[in-house]
Amino acid sequence: MGLFSRSSTPRAEPKRELVVDLQTGVAEHRVDYREVPELLLIEVNLARTEPKAYAEHIKPLLKCFDGTLLKRKGFIPIRTHEGKKAVAEAISFLEAAEPAPPIKRVSAGMSAAAADHAADLSTSGSASHSGADGSTPFDRLSRYGRWSGSAAENIALGAPEEAAEEVRMRVMQLIIDDGVPGRGHRENLFNASFTVLGVAGDKHVYGRSLVITLAGSYVDSSESSIAAGRDKKAAAGMVERSAAAEASGATAAEANDTAAAEASGDEEGAPTPPPPAPKAPHAPPPGGKMAVKRSTVEKDKKAKGTTSTTVTVRTVTTVTTITDAKGNEETFTETTVEEIPKAKR
Repeated sequence: MGLFSRSSTPRAEPKRELVVDLQTGVAEHRVDYREVPELLLIEVNLARTEPKAYAEHIKPLLKCFDGTLLKRKGFIPIRTHEGKKAVAEAISFLEAAEPAPPIKRVSAGMSAAAADHAADLSTSGSASHSGADGSTPFDRLSRYGRWSGSAAENIALGAPEEAAEEVRMRVMQLIIDDGVPGRGHRENLFNASFTVLGVAGDKHVYGRSLVITLAGSYVDSSESSIAAGRDKKAAAGMVERSAAAEASGATAAEANDTAAAEASGDEEGAPTPPPPAPKAPHAPPPGGKMAVKRSTVEKDKKAKGTTSTTVTVRTVTTVTTITDAKGNEETFTETTVEEIPKAKR
């Protein structure tokens, strides 16, 4: 019974604050998204430990499709790449999957790394795994602690909802993994070697972003070091945006619009640079050696809501094997999935 017996007990609801607009007199309840980390940990673990039962949450989406258009009541219709085919495939995967061990905890340092990138995505309007400063997911994780084993980053975008429902929808979205070759985001969620995660969200041109970081293990820096790092990153971002706006004589809003256009490849002939190669997480010990194997798979697809704009989905997998002087081996696997907009021809 697993998931269903737990679901019979109401999930912890996020705190809601009644806010009144003094100009219009309109009152609304706003959700406290600070509870998202706990909600996400619960949701991901429900899917990992009870995949067959979790499929029941996804099945109702099959009735929401009109061709490739997903029509959820109360939400703007969304044009998908595969339609209900991807949903049906996700259901089949869950029904056949073996349970994975639960994620043990939410990491403050990994959440800070996710928050850095969510802030970048809010400014750029992109869905790239490369930071505005050229950082990879692994660089960002290393700012606030030390990871080992393997690590990954998932990004989900969508309309804001009440926190509990938004978290469930984003997890289902990553499991379905519409239009992503190899279903890399799903593989990350169900990777049995991951034991810790981080999460953060921010506003985005598509509603809200949810950035999830995962790792085999992670040692957080001290709370003061994490806070100082976040303050430094935020200050650097403000300086960069202000300098760009001043240099171009544009307003802050215009500078943000330009950054979003560049990130989406909307400027005529704008080149799309390759993402920085993932860095090896460790160096070989004295007398040891290190071998790195990297594979890249690229596939073109139509961008959402367009008929001509094409994006390239790039999946990069890096396997680093470190051998010590006694012949003992340790392997680290890094995977990133990135959508790269192509410039107009």
